[in-house]
Amino acid sequence: MFGATQQEKQNRLASLQALQPQWLLIDGASCPEPLAYAKGISMEHDSVFNVSDQHLADNGPWLIAVNNNVDLMRHCLTADPQGYGCLWFDSTLTKSALIGQWQQRIYAELPDGTETRFRSYDPRVCHFYLNGSTLERQAEFLAPFERFFYADLNPYFVALRWPCWQAKTPEQYQQQFLDIAEVNT
Repeated sequence: MFGATQQEKQNRLASLQALQPQWLLIDGASCPEPLAYAKGISMEHDSVFNVSDQHLADNGPWLIAVNNNVDLMRHCLTADPQGYGCLWFDSTLTKSALIGQWQQRIYAELPDGTETRFRSYDPRVCHFYLNGSTLERQAEFLAPFERFFYADLNPYFVALRWPCWQAKTPEQYQQQFLDIAEVNT
């Protein structure tokens, strides 16, 4: 969102406040400032990496309970103006269940049996994975979430809309674009 006007930045923050996401999954490598903020004020935050990867935790995904913390939202939008490090979502699952669900989406076994990590917590990866998946894969990935959104990857639209996934039925999710101006009204 380079070159965005002050009004565009305020609109984006206001839309995020209006959407009131419960949870934020942040990439500590691409967006460390909001994570440092959350740690500094003792917000509820947990590494999503497995125990064996805890030495990499600061550069990995972190689950943060948003609790409508406007300062956290502002830090995210300021530190990550393009939105490449933040996934916002709502879920009825507990924090520990969400961590388990994210670990299932991050860790994959290769054909030779070795374990690898999939950057499903990165909007630049997640967006293309979801849009390129079958309806069944989308439903499987999105099942723990009531609503799942992130900044638009097109720099011309990042100040205008949020790509959002919501369930049409329990087996089918649909991507829609939430217009920032409409969310604010």
